[in-house]
Amino acid sequence: MRIAVGPYPIIESNEEMRLVRNAIRCKKCNQVIESKSTHHFVQCSCGAVGVDGGLEYDRVMGEEMDYECLQEWLITEKQKD
Repeated sequence: MRIAVGPYPIIESNEEMRLVRNAIRCKKCNQVIESKSTHHFVQCSCGAVGVDGGLEYDRVMGEEMDYECLQEWLITEKQKD
């Protein structure tokens, strides 16, 4: 088990990943914003970026150059049937 920070980590074929923190930092106003539940849209104070989805999905709004991804992913081995 390991934690990866950032957008969609690379995983091995025997691994699976689960979102455990859905957050970004706005590079314009330096505010860290986090979506904590499904359909919980949060926008930074300057309005340049936003994040949505809680732990169900990660959706980021805004220009890619205006934010830093702070998402955290729990990566574990797939369960054998």
